[in-house]
Amino acid sequence: MSVDHRPAVAVKRREKMRSRLIESAVLVVASKGMPNTVIDDIVAQAGVSRGTFYNHFSAVPDLMLAAQDELSNEILYAVEGHVRQYPRPDMRLALGIFCYIQTATAYPLVGHFVYSLGGIGLARGNAIYQLLPEHLNAGIETGDFCDVSMPIAFDLLASTVSSSLLRSLSGEKPDYRGTVAALLRGFGVDRVRAHELSQLQATNVVLCENGLVARSNAIWQLTHKAKA
Repeated sequence: MSVDHRPAVAVKRREKMRSRLIESAVLVVASKGMPNTVIDDIVAQAGVSRGTFYNHFSAVPDLMLAAQDELSNEILYAVEGHVRQYPRPDMRLALGIFCYIQTATAYPLVGHFVYSLGGIGLARGNAIYQLLPEHLNAGIETGDFCDVSMPIAFDLLASTVSSSLLRSLSGEKPDYRGTVAALLRGFGVDRVRAHELSQLQATNVVLCENGLVARSNAIWQLTHKAKA
């Protein structure tokens, strides 16, 4: 009996086109800025029709949320690879927060997405939904964390980190160590341990030069140097 591979092929084709639109959106935003980016720019960059766009996204804001997730996920996976070497869940979480914030602020285009979208909460494609539960559950088992529900944990991290990034992008100097300590306390870490972990020095995470974050950020920097 022959197997019909057409449904699987169709799914892969759809996923590939969706990724193409997301990458095109990021590259256009890198050169024009989000407020100046419209559908025509995106479909021209992707080399597709408006109809193809609407087959995947209802409007530009939906695509921008997906694009923000794509950029965020690249950083998250790089951070995950770095922090997994540490044995204790509370240390992994503390350094993960530090590394994410440092990396996000090191690439201005990522900050531009966060700032332009106003720190909107996590979209369904954010990798934090896959990465965070393992560390939180491990910490709950060891007693490092309290038995916090995953939805609350996601909201707590997303809103706090986004707010810190927004303040930084607005010209303020947020107390990132205080942010880390407060988040750890929210997850049930005792005061002394939370303070201790908030004083750790986070290593900068190096992203792949061929990744979307690095490539789009290079365009962003060149564009802004030209305008300066």
